[in-house]
Amino acid sequence: MLRTVTAPDTAIASEAALGPLPEWDLSDLYPGRDSPELRRDLTNLATHAKIFRERYEKKLAGLSGADFDRAYLEHEIAFHTNAIQAVRATLIPSTANPELRQFMTDVLPGFQHHLDETVRIAKSLGYH
Repeated sequence: MLRTVTAPDTAIASEAALGPLPEWDLSDLYPGRDSPELRRDLTNLATHAKIFRERYEKKLAGLSGADFDRAYLEHEIAFHTNAIQAVRATLIPSTANPELRQFMTDVLPGFQHHLDETVRIAKSLGYH
């Protein structure tokens, strides 16, 4: 199901520019949209994203050419490897909603393809 962004959704600043976004039924993970558990996890995610951005923004700002390419490819390989592992080992097995579980199963080949291509490019450049 897709939803249209409305005024109460302003917590995600760039969401309006993205157009309709999927709406997930997370009732098997959280008791409600305003639950302390969901708020805790979103706050934790935002904190980690900020730390990640600050750490890598400074690192990447000082890189160029082959050094930048290597850092970017290493990040993409690590990201896709971890995402695939998390989806396979944790998310799919623990998701009660069959539509969400099927969606995660359906997107795995795309993630795997992206990882395979990134590894191929990194190897061709002598980075991996």
